[in-house]
Amino acid sequence: MNPKEGNASIMGERGACVEGIFGEVVSSDLDKLDKAEAAPRHYRRELLRVISGDGAKVEAVAYVANPRMVRAGLKPTAEYLSHLLAE
Repeated sequence: MNPKEGNASIMGERGACVEGIFGEVVSSDLDKLDKAEAAPRHYRRELLRVISGDGAKVEAVAYVANPRMVRAGLKPTAEYLSHLLAE
């Protein structure tokens, strides 16, 4: 990986909004996601309260970058950014 390349994360800010998708997973799926997201080294799992598109409040797991992996000036590759923005 290029030392100037970065990946997505969530940063807490009161009143802010993060868009995404969610669905139900079983614990074995979380183990697979941990591996794909390099948890716990690069990302950590966090339990968040989210509001779904229909307004329901639910708890969800999100992967958040570990602070030691975050640095100013990092930018996503065009391919990664395209993946993030795909519908």
